[in-house]
Amino acid sequence: MTITNYQVILISYLLGAIPFAFILTKYKTGNDIRDVGTGSIGAMNTFETTNSRLLGFSVFLLDAIKASIAVLIARQLSGGNMYTASLACVFAMLGHNYSVFMGFKGGRGLAPAVGGISMINPLGIFFWALMWVTSYFIIKKDVHIANVSASLLSPVLLISAPNLIIWKTQTMGFSRIWDYITLFILMNIVIIVKHIEPIKKMIDEIKDGEF
Repeated sequence: MTITNYQVILISYLLGAIPFAFILTKYKTGNDIRDVGTGSIGAMNTFETTNSRLLGFSVFLLDAIKASIAVLIARQLSGGNMYTASLACVFAMLGHNYSVFMGFKGGRGLAPAVGGISMINPLGIFFWALMWVTSYFIIKKDVHIANVSASLLSPVLLISAPNLIIWKTQTMGFSRIWDYITLFILMNIVIIVKHIEPIKKMIDEIKDGEF
């Protein structure tokens, strides 16, 4: 059985669009997660609004798994085609961020990014986490700033990394390193776009002297 790229896009988007944060928060508290906290349909807002680390972790894990499944399906049915797997990864993130089941609202794409790219090469996750920790403790202890800083700086680290490291850490065979780097850059762009609103809000607060 083979699969077309259009089918990959649809399947990956719908898998990514499953709103685990909404489902589990509704079950646990009866609240609509879109109406509490930041309104983000993701693991962080789940944790902050339910005060449950277990629930927050469960949402993160499920959101990562749904993207992993999307990439695995694409890998298996395309014969390991890197372009097809990349489509699955990106569209699982887009489904998560703009869920058709949630009125095209969603999370910020971090968990599905982790799940999706781990099925191709997890090295980018390491660089992203390294830049996140560095930004959080050196620039400012703010999650949004750390997320954006990591998304801007980690591709630079990946581009600078020796090719041998990238080859050795791949979990899916791909023939061109820049295919992987391009995917990683696109994924970080998707994450940054979802942080524009909170960053703008933060800037306005700084201007008003409220930050």
